Amino acid sequence: MRLTFIDSACAIFEHAGYRVLADPWLSNGAFEGSWYHFPVVKTKTHDVEDVNALYISHVHPDHFDPSTLRSFRRDLPVIVLDYGKNYLHRLLRNEGFERLVAIPDQQSATLGPFRLTAYKPFATDVFHDSKIGNVIDSALVLEADGYSIFNGNDNNPTLEAAQYLRQRHGQFTAALLKYNAASPYPACFMHLDEQRRLAEADRIRQRNLDHLVAVCDVLEPAYAMPFAGNFVLAGAQWRKNRFLGTTTWDDAAQRVEHERPGQKTIVLREGQTFDFTTESADGAYVRVDVAEQQRYIEENLKDVRYPYESQTFSTADAQWLRSALPIARENLWRVQQQFGFKMDYNVYIRAGDDLFRFSLADDGADFVKTPSGFRRPFLSADMDPRLLLNIVRRNAHWNNAEIGCHIDFFRDPDVYHPDLHVMLSFLHVPVSAA
Repeated sequence: MRLTFIDSACAIFEHAGYRVLADPWLSNGAFEGSWYHFPVVKTKTHDVEDVNALYISHVHPDHFDPSTLRSFRRDLPVIVLDYGKNYLHRLLRNEGFERLVAIPDQQSATLGPFRLTAYKPFATDVFHDSKIGNVIDSALVLEADGYSIFNGNDNNPTLEAAQYLRQRHGQFTAALLKYNAASPYPACFMHLDEQRRLAEADRIRQRNLDHLVAVCDVLEPAYAMPFAGNFVLAGAQWRKNRFLGTTTWDDAAQRVEHERPGQKTIVLREGQTFDFTTESADGAYVRVDVAEQQRYIEENLKDVRYPYESQTFSTADAQWLRSALPIARENLWRVQQQFGFKMDYNVYIRAGDDLFRFSLADDGADFVKTPSGFRRPFLSADMDPRLLLNIVRRNAHWNNAEIGCHIDFFRDPDVYHPDLHVMLSFLHVPVSAA
């Protein structure tokens, strides 16, 4: 069994000459233009086209990247989870991929030498109380000839899920585990001053590393590999990098080794391969240079323009947006009813000179001038009007805009409600009205 690392959650799993490429994200500008690779990725699509199958874990653009997938043969089998609404299936078929190896939750399939077991999201939210939460992620176990790899990517297991995985699959040869937080908090929450945002970023960073160690305590893998969620912010949001709850895979591996003496870890640079038979990599490892990362951001990335920044925003666009937001609210209310979700909570979204206001407790909505005070509890959201226009038209996505740190928030009280943010992903017009 061999593992070749590219970047983030992109890797090739190989056994007996059969190669599975996972989550190929090679382009820059994910999440509405702001996510860039660092270390800089040099791999091109033609460098990884010679594979037997793909695995796409979920729809987020650092995992499902149409611009990267465009060059792959459409007859390749694509391994996907079969669970829930299967948004990813539809998107892959729209890209021309018809050979979907759809595996139901906790079920297995054979492909080449691999026995593959898929898992739905292990929790609605690992760290917060949530009834809806995560509905898109998946994880994959690859087993062959006594080797086993758990590819968790963004599907962070709870300790209970880790215990189940340990009991079902035994000791993993390698566990590829999440260590970073891809979240707008605290970077985009403007009710926090600079020192509080820095402190919160550090708290989240330590929380994630604590959970990584705790999962390793349960799984006891032969090798642990910090995996997925590696990025920097480019463009107008570049100053928010210092407020992200992220770190390098080097720091994550060092934390695991310190807390679990004797635990072996894997850290690789782009294109390096680890052979589990010889228990060695094919080249010397060089740590990520965080000082160079900061220089790269300031010298190369801060002037990046997002796709929506090249668009105009006319008077007609402003008028359309004002007429469409109530329709988008109706769509959101329909989804709330489907999920049985109501909440005595107010949302204010900047729309030109006015604020679009609605409560999640009922189907009402209106426009108000900037008031002297907001109705508590509330969340306010402010973004480029061109981005909001794209979101409402379904040419962009609220969740991607959040993760890309394009939206500035203010909330009172300062309490996180994850399902509120899930619901806002449905604030757009129906397809027929777009």
